[in-house]
Amino acid sequence: TSDLSTLAGATNTVTATTALSGTAVSGIAVDPTTDTAYFVNVQSGTVSVVDGATGAITGTVGVPTSSAASVAVDPTTGVVAVANTSDNSVSILTPPTIVSSDTTTFTAGSSGTFTFDATGSPTPTITESGTLPSGVSFTSGGNGTATLSGTPAAGSGGTYDLTVTASNGMGTSATQNFTLVVPSPPTITTTSTSTTFTEGSSGSFDFAATGSPTPSFTETGSLPSGVTLSSSGALSGTPTQSGVFPIVVTASNGESPNATLDFTLDVDGPPTITAPFSSESAQFGQAITPVTFATSGYPAPAVTESGSLPTGVTLSSSGVLSGTPTQGGPFTITVTATNSLGADSVHFTLDVDQSPAITSAASATFDAGTAGSFTITSTGYPAAALSLTSSSKLPSGLTFTDNGNGTATIAGTPASGTGGSYDVGVDATSASGSAGQVLDVLVDAKPTFTSQSAISLDAGSTVSFTITTSGGYPTPTISATGLPTGLTFTDNGNGTASIAGTVASPGVGNYNPVVVATNSSGTASQDIDLTIQASGTPVTDCPTGDTCSGSKTATAPTITSAAATTFLEGSSGSFQVVASGTPTPTFTVTSGALPSGVTLSSAGVLSGTPEVAGTFAITITAENGISPDATQSFVLTVTAPPAAPSPSPSPSPSPGFGGGGGGGGGGGQPVPAPAQMVSPKGGATFDTGRGGSYQIQAFGTPAPSFSVTSGTLPPGITLSPSGLLSGTPTTAGSWTFTVEASNGVGQPTSETFTITVAKPTVVVVAPSGPDYRFVGRLYGALSLKTTTPISLAGVHESTHGSVLESLDTTFGFAAKGGIARVHLVIAHDTRVVALTKVVHGRRVVVGHRRVAYYGGVLGLVDPEHAGDLVFRSFAGVAMHGKTATGVAIGELKLAKRVKVALVVHGHKRLVWRTHVVEEPLRFGFSVTPSVS
Repeated sequence: TSDLSTLAGATNTVTATTALSGTAVSGIAVDPTTDTAYFVNVQSGTVSVVDGATGAITGTVGVPTSSAASVAVDPTTGVVAVANTSDNSVSILTPPTIVSSDTTTFTAGSSGTFTFDATGSPTPTITESGTLPSGVSFTSGGNGTATLSGTPAAGSGGTYDLTVTASNGMGTSATQNFTLVVPSPPTITTTSTSTTFTEGSSGSFDFAATGSPTPSFTETGSLPSGVTLSSSGALSGTPTQSGVFPIVVTASNGESPNATLDFTLDVDGPPTITAPFSSESAQFGQAITPVTFATSGYPAPAVTESGSLPTGVTLSSSGVLSGTPTQGGPFTITVTATNSLGADSVHFTLDVDQSPAITSAASATFDAGTAGSFTITSTGYPAAALSLTSSSKLPSGLTFTDNGNGTATIAGTPASGTGGSYDVGVDATSASGSAGQVLDVLVDAKPTFTSQSAISLDAGSTVSFTITTSGGYPTPTISATGLPTGLTFTDNGNGTASIAGTVASPGVGNYNPVVVATNSSGTASQDIDLTIQASGTPVTDCPTGDTCSGSKTATAPTITSAAATTFLEGSSGSFQVVASGTPTPTFTVTSGALPSGVTLSSAGVLSGTPEVAGTFAITITAENGISPDATQSFVLTVTAPPAAPSPSPSPSPSPGFGGGGGGGGGGGQPVPAPAQMVSPKGGATFDTGRGGSYQIQAFGTPAPSFSVTSGTLPPGITLSPSGLLSGTPTTAGSWTFTVEASNGVGQPTSETFTITVAKPTVVVVAPSGPDYRFVGRLYGALSLKTTTPISLAGVHESTHGSVLESLDTTFGFAAKGGIARVHLVIAHDTRVVALTKVVHGRRVVVGHRRVAYYGGVLGLVDPEHAGDLVFRSFAGVAMHGKTATGVAIGELKLAKRVKVALVVHGHKRLVWRTHVVEEPLRFGFSVTPSVS
């Protein structure tokens, strides 16, 4: 054998010893360029290739003869020549070279072939490394060639980088970086569908896409000025405008189809706001022409206002000023547009012209002989001028002054003897209109007695005489002390009093009773010289018109006056109850209640100032000691006050103001006035099965009565003549009707009303549980007395991901007011009535039996009512022990006809069987309940 020793040049020492192939080395050649040595083995006919740096044999190459004697190498080309002594031939050995192309293209789904070629001696072997697409393989031919062949699988498009190597033992192997291209259409991989730039600032966003060849990008739509999209997918630039810019981004590479992405570029910009004009005029009670404030900026700015707008007018967040003002005057606001980048403002004034209305009280009180004042106020814009009507006169001593700012003052000292009530007409006038008011000027005065003070009576006689006063205001109350036995004293409530009765026979003598008259202005008293003389003695000093002697037959009382009257809320009223009978009866209220501010005197005077409107039913009893007492069912109607009337511009006094009086004794008689509806327009809301009422009101003299002239009232609701809508509605819905108010004066007035009867509210009580959730919603009503539809919709969802072999979910619902509560239970131990399902397009029947309803109150027997449970099921659903595959859509029916008797005692349960895997169970349930 032969060995190769490698020496270190510096030290001439052996650094490595390598055994050479063969038994005799006959020649050696060294390539100085590659530091490679070639040794000829004469006996084996081989050439050993040795790495000069390491001394390692990198290859052994055979030659066609066994008599290779010498070897030579060309350092320029790397060609090795071996001399053969047996036949005097030379063998040429060359390193490998790959001569085929470094790229090729296959098409997905189509067969392709490519051949690799390499030169060299001996013939090279070709190999590859890298990843090939599915369906393509590499085959080495062993003859200096190799083949890439196959059909790339669908979806395998792309660029595949391979390393191809050719080796033949001669020196370094040849390598080639090879590219296999499988073209594929582009796919945009960017997931975001929007980005945000800022106006005036640079921004960028990059789109990405896959595909072979590499896709390029384009866009369609409208980009803001200053922003562009490059072919490489870079969206960039400095936008000069704000807003929302939708575009469609397209990636293309010559392969179909192109990829597209709907994309939105949001450009944020600071807000601006402008007003169409600086001010606007409007009318009170009329809708204004909407004023739109123009805004720009992004995000879209929110519009707000500061300052004071009239009631009824609002500014929307989008910058529209609209509404119906219910206040008059100038209203200045600052309107501001705001977004995340800042704010901008503009000033605006809304002038609301309002017709004047007098807002001060309708009465003013003075004291005779005492200085006083009263201020009349009004609303409206511009401020109204105030004046008295031409027919109005103030009590002597009082004057009227317009203050020039929508107010006026009545001031002064009423003269002595001017006590009473004076109707004074007040006008309020401005450029926006006019208004009027009847002002009741009250002058309080101390009373004085006008009846005589000396009276003579016969003992045993039945008598009646009157005590009178004058000049007192308000009407004084009168009392007496010191009357003899048999005589009674009655304050008549109108500034007079009565002394009546039968003078006791033993009561002969002189008496000095004292009568006292009192009002808010003071007290007056009178001593009466009363003489009781023996029977038959002539009666003297008897007041004119009174009976002071003789006898009368005692009779039981009888009420002879009307059984109803009408007062006006907030105004003084009076009505005399009259009864016959001897002795003179006295009156009391024995049942019912009068409104606050109104009383009935023992003399039968119903009087006072009612504080609340309405209808007040009472029982009046008249008694005089003779049985039986008289009773009367009496109705006092108190109407709401009318709106202030507008006075007539003519110089003659109008009925609304009455004309007033300047004398001392109280006001004039009520003036008939036509009926006028004062209830708000619109209507009222009742609940089904619940009692309710609504009072319709009108004013007029005499009091109006009400009737329905068109339309229909809801079943169970009636309208009384006094305008009271009341009752218990039985049917839900909406009813529109017209109500007329009339009192025989002028034309009747009418108004359209709407009553809405609502269904009772139903509250759903949802359950909770560790492995599921149930959400239910109930519509309609539940009642033990009516037949009302009920509907239920909900979701049941499994959270643990397995088939629910057992499911028991409970929920409850109750009608408004707690009429009833029913529990609905989904249980695992109940089968369905009927189930039809679809499996892979084929309809099959699964099986059924009756639903169980615990408690026995649900029967499937009534042919007039029906109920359905509808749900969707999914793959792997188990029903009645059978497993269905694929998506199934089914309908679970309780029965063709279902009767539900809702008897609520204990826990009544409706149950059916369901199973669900992972996906939620969605269902709806509806029944019509009835009470059997």
